[in-house]
Amino acid sequence: MFKKTAIASLLFMLSLTSFPSNARAETGRLSGRILLQVEENGEAWYVDQAGARTYLGGPGDALAVMRERGLGVSNRDLVNFNALAPKRLAGRILLAVEKEGQAYYVDPDSRRLFSLGRPEEALKIMRERGLGISNQDIKKIPIQKNEPGGQKWPAGPDSLAGIDLPAIERKAFAAVNEYRLSLGLAALLWDDRIAAVARAHSANMAAGRVSFGHDGFSERFGELSPLTGARAMAENVAYNSNAADPAKKALDQWINSEGHRRNILGDYTAAGIGLAREGSLYFFTQIFAR
Repeated sequence: MFKKTAIASLLFMLSLTSFPSNARAETGRLSGRILLQVEENGEAWYVDQAGARTYLGGPGDALAVMRERGLGVSNRDLVNFNALAPKRLAGRILLAVEKEGQAYYVDPDSRRLFSLGRPEEALKIMRERGLGISNQDIKKIPIQKNEPGGQKWPAGPDSLAGIDLPAIERKAFAAVNEYRLSLGLAALLWDDRIAAVARAHSANMAAGRVSFGHDGFSERFGELSPLTGARAMAENVAYNSNAADPAKKALDQWINSEGHRRNILGDYTAAGIGLAREGSLYFFTQIFAR
């Protein structure tokens, strides 16, 4: 949360920036913009391609916008962009599907790509690229979700009543084993010790303490190896949002990725899956061992 002094400085700087008069309330022209309410406390909003605004109240909201509004691009696309996206992608959030969903924000003016890492870093970058807007003008832009004091995104870990995360973990694990068995491979054995370490990594990703990916894998291997006697390990991670079946979605993501599929089909004997949830996002970590 911004300190009062930081908010005051931010509002002063933003008061120097305004929209051209003919752009106000023309939501189509604001698509891809980050808007900041200069007459309030600097509340941030992202305007999507449909011209609707989504509230960016915290890192979890920024992460949800990145994942749900993102457009998938390949590594080849990124190389061809050479850090400068084509005009048609101005203001879009891009997801590098071959880089485990690494997100980028395309600045609407310069079309430069800004890497969005951890959720708190993403929120900072998006705010820095924001434009000031008045209360009167912001009201003319329809709300997608999550307005302060109004409709909220599904809340974080404190509101998980009714969602059986362990059951989803086991369902994902069973789906992985079914896939292995369908190809003539032996089923993996569930290991609670592995699952606990995997769960901690998922929780760290969900909370934004680490970037989505495999940060700290060597430490997890070092922790688990003496406990389990494993001499080799591999790790898959996945996230999905508002999926009807998060476990099945995670498996689909893994088998459609060459590296993740290779791990699933590897010569491993045990594994565990750990799941964490932040808002509408489910973060999966599966660690394989032999």
